[in-house]
Amino acid sequence: MKKFFGGLIFIIMIVMLFSTVCFALGNKNDLANLSFNELETASAVNGTDEIALFESDIPKQGQTVADIQAYMGIIDVELISATIETLTSADDGGVFVFTSASATTVNLPDAADLTKGVLLINGDGNKTLSVNPQDTDTLKTGAGLNIGEQIDAAGVTGESANVFGSGTDVYVVTTGTWANGG
Repeated sequence: MKKFFGGLIFIIMIVMLFSTVCFALGNKNDLANLSFNELETASAVNGTDEIALFESDIPKQGQTVADIQAYMGIIDVELISATIETLTSADDGGVFVFTSASATTVNLPDAADLTKGVLLINGDGNKTLSVNPQDTDTLKTGAGLNIGEQIDAAGVTGESANVFGSGTDVYVVTTGTWANGG
């Protein structure tokens, strides 16, 4: 009789272990089985979603930071010490930190060349940072209000302007204290 109950308890434990594992495997949602590439196209991600990493998502030996940034669409942060900086269409999507101890002027490319936008950051609080669009473009706030042909940061470290273009309008979203300049 002892062998019978011992065997029965062993079989029940095996069944419970098997059912627990099956429940755990079946309880994952569909986002748990997506790679990073597929997650970019997922329509909704909940805070409770689990993400599984696949070997193909892990950078391989020999891949450079530039390879990974290019794949992910990331452009390096550039430190600019010049007092006059003229951005071009190649700078679209970039992040620029201005470190000159003197006042710095940033000349923007055409609004049509700023489709991704640029982030301009005052890296030295001892100077002002001025942002100038092309003569044919107009600076506007996100609400579409015309704010002039130049804006100036007050000179506080960390002030920033996120600048992006549409047609002949250059839209600016700022942090810190900025004023119409020029």
